[in-house]
Amino acid sequence: MNFNPKSILLILIVVIFYSIIKANSGIPITTRPKVTANFTSTVTIAYPNPFKESTTIFFNSQFDESVKVQLFSNQGKLIGDIFDDQVAKGETYRFELDGTVMKPGVYYYTIASKSRVVHQKIEVIK
Repeated sequence: MNFNPKSILLILIVVIFYSIIKANSGIPITTRPKVTANFTSTVTIAYPNPFKESTTIFFNSQFDESVKVQLFSNQGKLIGDIFDDQVAKGETYRFELDGTVMKPGVYYYTIASKSRVVHQKIEVIK
């Protein structure tokens, strides 16, 4: 199979937003799975970015598949798993990160599936 960059990015976004696995990082992550909206042309969005209080990550999957979303520090240290589950084709997923309990700085989230991996930078400002 050949996948375009937008498809890969969409899958990564879906993984990040769908569910929460609270890590020992102390960073509360909330989730709102399967938001009804059509983001077929958007792979992944973190808005606002940079952010102070919270940011919302959106992603859309063009395939039924397993997706994992993780949050990393600027040094590459895993902060926590945000989502690790099956996603549905055509569904849009949304996750919110609480920036009030995060230190200012650059973070990265990764959306990964069997066929693709997408990395995006987010920044917490105070």
